[in-house]
Amino acid sequence: MPKKLLALFSVLLLTLSLLAGCGGSEPVTASSLMEEAQKYTDEADSMKTHMLMDMTMSGESLQTVGGSVEMAMDIDMDTVKDPLANHMTGKVKFLGMDMDYEAYSVLEDDQMCTYSKVMGSWTLQKTDLDKEALEEIKKGSSAQFFSQNDQFTLQEETEDVDGTEAYIITGTLEGEDIKSLMENFSGALPAMGIDMSDVDYKDVSVDIKYAIAKEDRRPVYVDADFKGMESMMGDAAEGITIDKFTLHLDYLDFNNVDSIEVPQEAIDQAVDSSAASSTQTQ
Repeated sequence: MPKKLLALFSVLLLTLSLLAGCGGSEPVTASSLMEEAQKYTDEADSMKTHMLMDMTMSGESLQTVGGSVEMAMDIDMDTVKDPLANHMTGKVKFLGMDMDYEAYSVLEDDQMCTYSKVMGSWTLQKTDLDKEALEEIKKGSSAQFFSQNDQFTLQEETEDVDGTEAYIITGTLEGEDIKSLMENFSGALPAMGIDMSDVDYKDVSVDIKYAIAKEDRRPVYVDADFKGMESMMGDAAEGITIDKFTLHLDYLDFNNVDSIEVPQEAIDQAVDSSAASSTQTQ
């Protein structure tokens, strides 16, 4: 997945995974629920989530792989805020192959180190993070953007979600909204070698749907449907159409992940790919 496309996906995933409900307030509105969400995430120590991602691309330039490419992820995630760390495990489908996937992201000195295991082999990716970039990631600074955005609407009727009565919030981010969202991570993205300054967002949009439990304001799930993503790929998108790009995130638990530690096997076997990846096209 091209870096700029991955950047938007990662920012939205981080932001949405950091949004969670807390105690009620009156009157209940989309804005008030999101403000409560921001407060809760500032106080949460950890969370468990489950992510489904589905992406399909087609076009003449993909004829060598049958004219289309599908990529899907089915991932369980544990996240701890202090020290910042993440553990992902699950399945990745790409070019017709179903692969086991596991990754640990941990802070080591001033670097975010990600140990990834695919097809039985570990690789290591190191990213330099200054204090400002680290705080952006830890606090999910874009979460406040969501709570203050008037593009979101609270559905009049609640819905039953697997036995849980839930408020439903929907909205669409377009063009300048998405540009503003990405600018909230202006310190973190360059640290990861991603330059978004030349991206044209005018054709990009993301339809978002939240379900938040009425009883205790805990989040139940969030859906994001990305459209017009070709414009974020630049020259790499020539002859390619992104037919589908969706994200579904289930919130499973909070404050029940004590710590995340990289297994010795990963440390001993990982091949450092940091130098090679830094030379790749943005």
